[in-house]
Amino acid sequence: MRVSLQWLQELVSCPWPVALLAERLSIAGLEVEDILEPGKPLTGVVVGKVLACEAHPDADKLSLCRVDVGGPQPLQIVCGAPNVRAHVHVPVAPVGCRLPAIDLTIQRTRLRGVDSEGMICSLAELGQEGDTTGICILEEQSLTGPLTPGAAVAPLLGLDDVVLDVAVTANRPDGLSMVGIAREVAALCGETVSPPTAPRRPATAMALNRFAQGCRLFSLSTVENVAIGPSPLWLRRRLERAGLRSINTAVDVTNLVMLETGQPMHAFDGERVTGGCAAIHVRFAQPGENLHTLDGQQLSLATGHLVVADGAGPVALAGVMGGAPTQITSRTRRILLEAAVFDPTAVRRSARLAGLRSESSSRFERGVAPQATLAAADRAVALLEQLCGGTSVERQVACHPGVLEERQAPLRRRALHRLLGPMADGAPVQDATVEGCLRALGCGLAPTDEGWLVTVPHSRCQDLCREVDLVEEVARLVGYDRFGAALPTALAPGGRNRRQNLLHQLRQRLVATGLQELCHMSLDQGGPGALALANPLVNDHSHLRTVLYTGLLRAAQSNAQQGNGGLWGFEVGKVFSTVGPQREQQKLGAVLCGQQQHSLWCDGGKAAPLDFHEALGGMERVLASLGIRLQRQAMAATEGVEPLLHPGRSVALMLPGGVFAGWFGQVHPRVTRSWDLPEDVFLLEAELMPLLDAAEQHQGPAPRFQPFSLMPAAERDLAVVVGQAIGSGALMDAIRVAGEPLLEAVHYLSRFDGGDMAPDTCSHAFRLVFRGEQTLTDAQVEAALATVLSVLEERFQARRRA
Repeated sequence: MRVSLQWLQELVSCPWPVALLAERLSIAGLEVEDILEPGKPLTGVVVGKVLACEAHPDADKLSLCRVDVGGPQPLQIVCGAPNVRAHVHVPVAPVGCRLPAIDLTIQRTRLRGVDSEGMICSLAELGQEGDTTGICILEEQSLTGPLTPGAAVAPLLGLDDVVLDVAVTANRPDGLSMVGIAREVAALCGETVSPPTAPRRPATAMALNRFAQGCRLFSLSTVENVAIGPSPLWLRRRLERAGLRSINTAVDVTNLVMLETGQPMHAFDGERVTGGCAAIHVRFAQPGENLHTLDGQQLSLATGHLVVADGAGPVALAGVMGGAPTQITSRTRRILLEAAVFDPTAVRRSARLAGLRSESSSRFERGVAPQATLAAADRAVALLEQLCGGTSVERQVACHPGVLEERQAPLRRRALHRLLGPMADGAPVQDATVEGCLRALGCGLAPTDEGWLVTVPHSRCQDLCREVDLVEEVARLVGYDRFGAALPTALAPGGRNRRQNLLHQLRQRLVATGLQELCHMSLDQGGPGALALANPLVNDHSHLRTVLYTGLLRAAQSNAQQGNGGLWGFEVGKVFSTVGPQREQQKLGAVLCGQQQHSLWCDGGKAAPLDFHEALGGMERVLASLGIRLQRQAMAATEGVEPLLHPGRSVALMLPGGVFAGWFGQVHPRVTRSWDLPEDVFLLEAELMPLLDAAEQHQGPAPRFQPFSLMPAAERDLAVVVGQAIGSGALMDAIRVAGEPLLEAVHYLSRFDGGDMAPDTCSHAFRLVFRGEQTLTDAQVEAALATVLSVLEERFQARRRA
């Protein structure tokens, strides 16, 4: 937002110099990025009066001029402009003056044998818009003062202004208007704002069904018998200071009021609107409709475009840009002036779909105060009557319920003191200071037991929504530097809690085992129970993931396709579901695909397939190192992974007490073929919270040193026949307990079924290692082995296989 200092002074009397004003605005949150001086390029250019103009003695197209610039003697200047003549006032750049517009420093020169002591300038050479066919005749310009030889030209052309380039944040739409900036300056320096006023026009109501929900308020003012022409100099200058170009009187008035009040407007040629006022309505575009915009584009409208339409179709892209067929021209005699409040989301969507952005859309996207819309329309109508000679005929208004309601927010004294702390002198901010700051913003205050009930002014209704917003305003206006800077006295030391430490240890031990940590997006194509995104960027990532293993399989597939061999990886992440009691869970997933690294020196470069028990045992050892003891059970149909896993090589992992922790298994060959993966692919997916709960509850014995035994060990192989439903883990646990104190270790060798064995039975083979404090005899070993076999027979009806 470019702020003209002369315009600002008309709205509020500010005693500060420019530099201090820019500093205070920046500290308050409206950062001044640059200070522009439009008249600076004209430094040194003065008014000159041409006393005489004669033909050059040695050139047909040059003139020899004697120019009075207020010095003791007139200057002799050679000029080649065809319109130079005697007894007119012109801008003169004397010797030593620099003209940045043409990158030229004036020097004393000799042209065709005649000395020239300066340069008579055109508007283009001064960096201004205008006729470039000759020099600038000041009598032909709209000037702000008398013509005196030697006086500076910049003030006469209205270029003695200073412009502040203010960066307005998205939460301060009031900063996109001169009145809004004036209110901020008045609050900072304790002055009063004097905004321009206009008489209120009577209005009649329009039917609300003519206006979509994207239009909160719509007014249409009719001004007849207008005469459209160029705008006066003061109006053109104000638009130029703001970075806008002058179009014609009517369009310039709408732009001026937009800059002044922040309310965008649009003027239609009433004679080109099909059906007149009664046909104007706001709706969303229909497929196949087009709009020829003011910038010359032909837009193909989509259903997301919010448009203003008449009886024939769209005439404007609502809040963004008008249409060329109904634009104001020099032949316009009847104006329909639109002043509306469109929904910020609808305008943003329309601008994005159309690829257009305008001064109007930037204001609607931030939010426009509906309480000030009709006052802005009154101001525009008054200017149209003044500058175009028109007559206001009627106004029609449609407003949805609740749009004009005031906003109120409570401000508690205790919360304000807690957030701001004491002032630099140690005292809390006083109530009178708080009330003064809020009243300076235009807030209404009603005292309550805990503080105040604040009525927010309409100009700030977009950003003053909560109690903390009001506290921020008090801090801004008082000055952040006036509050104490003491640090909090009690700072809690940082660090991980026990659960975070356990998760960190789990990650470290998985990495130490040889797995890499993977991280995938939480979005995928979706499936049963998946939560869909309202507005996905791409179809392949349109739902929140419900499982981790799809991302792990995709990583393994990518690794294999790139010839990188096997992939051992794990991921800790969240999954989401629309069914079940837990809609969001954190899980641990792992994939073991192929051999992690080929052992060229011993395997001859050939990849050895990964065994199911070896893979599962590795995962169990990692979890056991954290005190998590898992039991294996047959996979239940309720786990929902039957088509994914091999039916004979998958197990459910259970915690003590029958708590389901997850599952592990080999991927079904049919699935590996569809993914173009090797057959030896294993997956783990476990619920992380039950695992960490079990790790937290585990209280292992204190570590103690035990010397290595010097006695030899005795080994025995034991094969037992049991029912197929009995797992090897339960047998090994029973063997460990029954073999104490001589049993040192038990190793699982194999599982066998079929052959001459009875149906529903299988054989499990174990190797038992015995060691004592002295060398064991065969009798001692056989006695311990018999004890183990007796326990297995009693608990599992096992019999020793011959």
